[in-house]
Amino acid sequence: MEEFKEFKPLPEECWPEPHEVFKLKWPHRFFHRIYTNHYHRGIRLSPFGDFMIGTYISETGFESYPASEYWMHNFFPPLMEEELEAMEAHFGFELPRPFREWFSFSNGGTFYANTLNFYGWMNERFSRFAVGTGLWSIRKLNTSMHLRGTPEHLWFFGNYTLRYETHNYLYLDRQTGLVHQTVNEDDWTPRGTWESVEALFEEAADNLDTYWNERGVRVKPY
Repeated sequence: MEEFKEFKPLPEECWPEPHEVFKLKWPHRFFHRIYTNHYHRGIRLSPFGDFMIGTYISETGFESYPASEYWMHNFFPPLMEEELEAMEAHFGFELPRPFREWFSFSNGGTFYANTLNFYGWMNERFSRFAVGTGLWSIRKLNTSMHLRGTPEHLWFFGNYTLRYETHNYLYLDRQTGLVHQTVNEDDWTPRGTWESVEALFEEAADNLDTYWNERGVRVKPY
């Protein structure tokens, strides 16, 4: 197996006209939006193949730790077909189309300064650099949540922490096809509900785009 599969977004010169963007698969549309709105603050392709977009300033509140600059968005190298099949075999179900499209585009991702996150499939290829890039394990997340007593048909895939406790998680209810947000680690009662993961990401982006100004400074409290 190759060392890594480099992230290769659609070249800018090949992008469709704005009115044609919605013909793209939803991960490409989301990337298109993030790139268009934040590339003016920089882009970077790491040695591991993850693609970072838009720096932001993090205020620490401590004089000994001055404000620092970080990357706001991070797309990871996509999963190969055999890795997707290994993930499905581990969880015991076929990934719904939108999730398969996402993992075929980016193995997880961290967005809006880690406020909206999609966990990735850890394996031999990714584990070596997961800590350094911020890739979190979807296998570990589901294991820990099911050990806490959550039903097996709830599949946890990320978090969206805006305005809520830090351990709010996102999950797919495989019985209904809806996407929900938990209250905390010990109560999976839905606090928010979306008809799809695409709808969740679009709504979250609409909201989170208002939290930072053009220079990457946060202008609204969480």
